[in-house]
Amino acid sequence: MSGSSNYVYRIEKTIAYIEQHLSEELKLQDISQIACFSPYHFHRIFTSIVGETPYEYITRLRLEKAANMLTKMNNLSITQIAFSCGFSSPATFARAFKKYYGVSGSKYRDSGGEVQGKQHAFTFDAEAIEKKIHLQVSIENLPGYTVAYVANLKGYSLSSICKAWNKLMSWGRERCLLDSTTMIGVSFDDPTITQEEKCRYHACVVVPDNVAISESDRGVGKEYIPSGEYAVGRAVCHAEEIRLAYRYLYGKWFPENGYQPADTFSYELYRALPSEENGYTYTIEVCIPLKPI
Repeated sequence: MSGSSNYVYRIEKTIAYIEQHLSEELKLQDISQIACFSPYHFHRIFTSIVGETPYEYITRLRLEKAANMLTKMNNLSITQIAFSCGFSSPATFARAFKKYYGVSGSKYRDSGGEVQGKQHAFTFDAEAIEKKIHLQVSIENLPGYTVAYVANLKGYSLSSICKAWNKLMSWGRERCLLDSTTMIGVSFDDPTITQEEKCRYHACVVVPDNVAISESDRGVGKEYIPSGEYAVGRAVCHAEEIRLAYRYLYGKWFPENGYQPADTFSYELYRALPSEENGYTYTIEVCIPLKPI
């Protein structure tokens, strides 16, 4: 592994740790140890690779998580949201939120996410979405998955996502892991809240629990997608239409069915990939963890 690839691997490992412990106290001293750098060098390397300081990155993820919860979890108070997103106090959260979004958390919630003229609220024709992408929704208990993944931190553009998949497929073929695997995409961010170019996506394939992954695996990581009860939206759509399934589930299905999203990540199961025979469409299942309101 080249020096630059090694650095990227270690920073991506740290990012995965941050994402999994976002509600906890994250000290520079501790997270730099994940990457095996001194705090001084870690700060400079992280900033150079990610484009934000560790503090800026952690704060942005916490604020964007809070913005999601404010618009999608109306049963939680702003104080509850502040603490669940890792802020030390409601006052600290209030200052940071207003500085980032330009309005208070309560005004953001009341407006449905309208910030500086950008409408976050789900104003769409639900019936048209159902017909357009042949969407059907059910509640299912899904198994957990151990997956190998390649992270894409450069947005949801098809070209950047394809680069992550190509890298993962090459790794999997070398290890004969692709004969009967399940392909999963994890979209961590809502592009109506997070800047498009900063949205995070993991290209994943299900692997045996005992598969070992090390630094020599060129930026491939390993994580566990938890089992549980999920809202599953089955759809047939083009790549740019996948977000319509999320909009429908968050904007119509959850409010009308007495559930709210659980505080773990959603993912997409790819049942059929684009081909000339199917009109270059995906057959997918958008899986969002849920809990009662």
